[in-house]
Amino acid sequence: MSETKRPPNFSWITAAPIHVLRPQDVHPRLEAFRNNIASWYGEKDAATVWAADPGATKDWNDRKEAMHTMIWWPFDDSEVVAEYRIDGAPIALIGLKTYHKTDRIAVHGLVCHPGAALGGATMIEWAVNFAQAKWKTVNLYLHSLDDESTKFYKKIGFVEDDLAEKRGPEELKLEPASSGQWTELGGAWKLKEYAGLRYRGDHPS
Repeated sequence: MSETKRPPNFSWITAAPIHVLRPQDVHPRLEAFRNNIASWYGEKDAATVWAADPGATKDWNDRKEAMHTMIWWPFDDSEVVAEYRIDGAPIALIGLKTYHKTDRIAVHGLVCHPGAALGGATMIEWAVNFAQAKWKTVNLYLHSLDDESTKFYKKIGFVEDDLAEKRGPEELKLEPASSGQWTELGGAWKLKEYAGLRYRGDHPS
């Protein structure tokens, strides 16, 4: 008799399952994220130095190195921290902070599972719409930590920040209303490239 296979424990939903964390949950969820990444890489723990994989492409090793840098971001100064979680596993976390600038919101840390396609872009979409609801602005800015991150941010519409106190190629801003890569659909801002996609979410049951 063949074994009955249960359906996968997820559904496709119209909005990404991203939730704002309570302050007391930030560090436990960040540690869960670190352990998830370390386990996925086959490392004993997240503190292990991740050497380049001789069988992998340069792009993959660059992403791995960037993750090793960002995985230790503490999020301590963030006013809001949100997590993308699938079946209990943390996929990405993002921190936001106002820094007393009412016209722009700082992305104060973004970590994303390197195997989660579109995860980082999804978190930025969420940040734009959350900022609009909470702070009445859709403009974001950030300090990029490395070339790999800068390449990603520019791909989704960030440009060099001409309003930064110390201008440089790592100081970036996003203004969706003036970006050709973004569009407003049904009152929400979306990356044009990903408009209409559905998301994987925890099964409603």
